[in-house]
Amino acid sequence: MEKVIGLVYFLMDFFVTLIFIRVIVSWLISFEVLPAYHPIVSRILDILHQATEPAMERIRRVVPLFAGFDFSPIVLVALIWIAQGILINYIAPLLGVGNF
Repeated sequence: MEKVIGLVYFLMDFFVTLIFIRVIVSWLISFEVLPAYHPIVSRILDILHQATEPAMERIRRVVPLFAGFDFSPIVLVALIWIAQGILINYIAPLLGVGNF
């Protein structure tokens, strides 16, 4: 059971990393540091978009754009961190899993 909780925790961390990479790449494209039309950049952004957009779209339904700024990545990362805290502090001890 400890390995399952560790895997879930790792997957949450991996998803947060994907969100951060997506935000950074989109900023680099916005500031014209990376060319959006380049095939590699376009493919990377497409993969990140496919991986993160379903969750971020659900957040956007509740938290709309504010002054042109999208808060969905921030809200999603905060929710994942809260879920990780619940997993480690409440669910893992209930299942008798050791410390992380």
